Amino acid sequence: QNLIDFGTITATNPVTRTTNLAVNSESAKGFTISAYENQPLTSSTSAIPDTTCDSGTCNASKASSWVGTLTYGFGHRCDDVSGANCVSGFSQNFYKPFPISPSTQTIMTSTKGGKSKKSQITYKVNVSSAQPIGTYTNVVTYIASPGY
Repeated sequence: QNLIDFGTITATNPVTRTTNLAVNSESAKGFTISAYENQPLTSSTSAIPDTTCDSGTCNASKASSWVGTLTYGFGHRCDDVSGANCVSGFSQNFYKPFPISPSTQTIMTSTKGGKSKKSQITYKVNVSSAQPIGTYTNVVTYIASPGY
């Protein structure tokens, strides 16, 4: 999917959307998929900050539990669909923010080639009642690289 639409977001009601990343790697050395965002979700007057998860300690390198409805922000998680491709650290309800360009973070990786390596990316956003109403956008870029 090229567009993820969260629809109308209401305070303390987290919204999730998913997309699948699939890789067919003929390289015997596998692949890496890294990602970054160009900015936090931003409107013409405000921004939704990236999540720091329930503990306040998750970051682009470290996932953490995010189940609280009073924890706000934008983040993602990775779940394996076929193959074990997601980087470690994502367990049930664990999320992290995307790094902001020019930094990148590995999302999926495999040291072996193969067909139909697939993972599901779940995007999550949650806002407080103080968040201004508006249309918020950003761009998440995924980069696939062959293993060497």
